Amino acid sequence: MPAPSRAQRRRSNTRASSVGTPKIYNTPPIAPIDSPIREAIATAPAASAAPVTTPSSRVAGRLKARKAPEPIDYAKEYRDVAKDMRQILFWAGLLFATMIALYFARQANLF
Repeated sequence: MPAPSRAQRRRSNTRASSVGTPKIYNTPPIAPIDSPIREAIATAPAASAAPVTTPSSRVAGRLKARKAPEPIDYAKEYRDVAKDMRQILFWAGLLFATMIALYFARQANLF
């Protein structure tokens, strides 16, 4: 079996390190409604749920180097679709009119 790639080793190390790490929750202690502790908790600034991380220099350089994609102009495609729909409508109308004409021609014993 071939040796694991660098990405596979990184994934397995990340998984192994995150398995044993306990999660810490910031929960306020239970106190009576009129206690000064409850008031202090209500006025204290809230801690952020997730730490702010900055991308590594390699990722940041890659993100800066990529320029924004240009918007796609679909006007030509819309014109082509509109033209196709008009042709479909024309042929459907012509066939429908032909069916009606053949129905009445048969009723009148023209053939």
